[in-house]
Amino acid sequence: MLKKYDPLVEVSSDENTGEYIVAGGGELHVQICLEKLREFAGGNAEIVSSPPRVQFRESVNAVST
Repeated sequence: MLKKYDPLVEVSSDENTGEYIVAGGGELHVQICLEKLREFAGGNAEIVSSPPRVQFRESVNAVST
């Protein structure tokens, strides 16, 4: 349902822990998606979120001198 609201959000689940993982384009984007989830649930579901984890990706563009 969240994917219909926002096609840029990625939702997956961890089979080992049973957690749902919501990935977005930044911390604010994920916060807005969690608020939408609360609205979709009608206030009947408790959503517990952890602090966001940010992935950093680096690459080498040139040879060092």
